[in-house]
Amino acid sequence: LDGDVIDITEQYKEKEGTLAERRSFRHAIALIYKLPEPIIPRSEPITIDVQAMITNLKPQNIGSKLLFNVTVSNVLKKEKYFNVSTVVYSLYYNGERGKNILIDRYSLKLAKFKKNIRRYEINPQDYIYKLVPFSIVRISVIISTVQGTVLKRMFDLKIKKPTLIIKPMGRAVVGKLFYVDVQLINPLQVTLTNCMFSVQGIRLNGAQHHVKPVKPFGNVIYRFALVFDQAIKETVVFLFTSNELDQVQGQIRIKVDYN
Repeated sequence: LDGDVIDITEQYKEKEGTLAERRSFRHAIALIYKLPEPIIPRSEPITIDVQAMITNLKPQNIGSKLLFNVTVSNVLKKEKYFNVSTVVYSLYYNGERGKNILIDRYSLKLAKFKKNIRRYEINPQDYIYKLVPFSIVRISVIISTVQGTVLKRMFDLKIKKPTLIIKPMGRAVVGKLFYVDVQLINPLQVTLTNCMFSVQGIRLNGAQHHVKPVKPFGNVIYRFALVFDQAIKETVVFLFTSNELDQVQGQIRIKVDYN
């Protein structure tokens, strides 16, 4: 390939070359440089046997039912058989799979241009214990025929966890007790057990406090007493843990004065 380079565009029948000419050129270059991807013109039709949608899915608070529909539509002009696999599982932020929540596999025989709607309802007790700390749930739908997989659809749902409501009581003064009220609302229809609070801050010891079980849908307020030995601005984090609710936290920025 050493030597001069000339422009041979005008030799093509079309300004950028016909599809056959471009493919021929691409093939020649691929033989030399081993380029992996062939030209696939967008004008060529792509055969699709089926369409699928995940619908009626909305962000949910932890403790609510997970509701969604899977709609499978036959877009061919003839009857067709499909195998459908719907899998729901927890997911980490890095994409690593957590625990399976639901697995549903079924076969469909759809007439031309017909659709099938399958409705799902997952109760809180069926998914809460399978959530990983970030509480992301992935819904994966895979549709296949005897020829192989023809369509995949995925949807990630963030489960909203409750937060602690934190209210300071008065001003923080060096050497004096400073009270903070922390409110927790149990969103579950089960009692929270093995409950514990952790109070964290740069200049605070990581104190831990065991508290009584919280009743279903219970609304409780805990009062904490803090003492600071210098005038600073401190971020204090309150972390609540239980067997049923994993972790719930909240934080407050406190300005401590001398008097």
